[in-house]
Amino acid sequence: GQKGLQSIINHLGTEDFARLRIGIGRPPGQMPAPKYVLSRFNSDEQESIEHAVVLAADGVECWLKEGIDIAMNRVNAPPPS
Repeated sequence: GQKGLQSIINHLGTEDFARLRIGIGRPPGQMPAPKYVLSRFNSDEQESIEHAVVLAADGVECWLKEGIDIAMNRVNAPPPS
């Protein structure tokens, strides 16, 4: 979250570093964002998060082997129809 990211920025002394992000959407209703971000995934979300983790791992592997630009283009491309 924001405070964790700010801690990393403070320790590194720069905002200039690559990040891997997995979006989780917006909190439902009036739920506070920190509570939503720190809550466990429910059973309906489990398949989606497992897919996101595999995609993220593939993205990191591509990043290391082929560079960040290729990885971003590959991971962020729309799924084939």
